[in-house]
Amino acid sequence: MKTLSLAANFTFVAVMALVGLPVYAHAQDATTGAPPPVLVQEQAPVGEPPPPAGYQTAAPQPATQYVLVAPAVEPAPQNLVTFNPFSLLNGIISVGYERAIAPAVSVYADLNVYAFPGVNQSAGESISGGGVGLGARFFPGSEAPRGFWIAPDVSVAYVSQKQTSGGSTVEASGAGYLIAGILGYTWIWGNFSLQLGLGAGYANLRASSGSVTIGYKGIFPAGRLAFGIAF
Repeated sequence: MKTLSLAANFTFVAVMALVGLPVYAHAQDATTGAPPPVLVQEQAPVGEPPPPAGYQTAAPQPATQYVLVAPAVEPAPQNLVTFNPFSLLNGIISVGYERAIAPAVSVYADLNVYAFPGVNQSAGESISGGGVGLGARFFPGSEAPRGFWIAPDVSVAYVSQKQTSGGSTVEASGAGYLIAGILGYTWIWGNFSLQLGLGAGYANLRASSGSVTIGYKGIFPAGRLAFGIAF
């Protein structure tokens, strides 16, 4: 009888232990504050539904590309070929060439032909010969060869002069020079150019024959009214 009683007690204790183990574990979780483990079941990604029957997917179109194209800019003229009718006042036919050598500087050369007496010569005088004028134009605030400019000018010439007075004629030949300073402006429209300028100069175009000297020497008005071709 005593043996059966011990066996019954052992069985009761084992059953109580099995029943109380989950309760004890839950109490431990509550005491420590850790949440009970949660089982998460991964879900397969949801794919796009297939298109309905008869539907065709459009092919991807290439992206539109925009390219900025700068307009073509023609280079500004750098050369001028000119004719100066203002020099006709001094009896000179003048044709010139000008070339820009820097943004604000140009150089030029004029071919001068002394064809007839100018306004500064006396009656009965005639002159013939030729020369070359050299100079530079400076363009403050402008781009050569257009805009406002300041120009020193030096010309050299060899002339033959004739003077008739009282029935006698005197002829003489010699070298001469002109020095001038001119302020002016150059306009360029396409391939056409116009130059206007005004200034003053000093000339020595006198020649001597024995004791007789003829020609002009002194201050003279210098100007420029030139039409030309720009390229």
